Amino acid sequence: MRFGFSRGDDGSGKFYVGGGLGHSKYNVDCHDGNSSCSTSDLGFKVLGGYKFMRNFAVETTYMNFGQAKETFPGDGAGNVKTDAMTIAALGIVPVGSDISLFGKAGMFVSKSRANFSHVQGHSGSASSTHTDLLLGLGGQYDFTKNFIGRIEYEWLGKATSVPYGERGNTQLLSASLIYAF
Repeated sequence: MRFGFSRGDDGSGKFYVGGGLGHSKYNVDCHDGNSSCSTSDLGFKVLGGYKFMRNFAVETTYMNFGQAKETFPGDGAGNVKTDAMTIAALGIVPVGSDISLFGKAGMFVSKSRANFSHVQGHSGSASSTHTDLLLGLGGQYDFTKNFIGRIEYEWLGKATSVPYGERGNTQLLSASLIYAF
């Protein structure tokens, strides 16, 4: 059993890059029962890493979570967009010749940008930056020596802020394609 990245060896000492798309979820509350709220969107990420040993890698990721939107009776509306940069360690467990599972833990820095118009008579924008814990888990399959497919769930604690002060975690369930060299 091995973690992949190259057939015939354990793949250690390999760099990798990749990208993915997925379903993002903002865990922020809507203002009240009179508004309509969408807290899910299409998210994407770009990643790069290095596999040091058979069961250990380190990677960094840029993530974009799309946006959460809220519409109020009349013409009031607001949205929040969040991006994050992460760094994480991966613990890897091979479960077959081409399949492995992994867990990840690390830190992130996120930036949230919120815009609102005609909300309780006010319009404007705000932005904030946060640093907190990243956790994730997933699995991957080695299609070839250099191409790997990955399914992954990532949770970023308190990554998103909205103008009225609430902070919520943000999640991404994604499918990625990775190239190892």
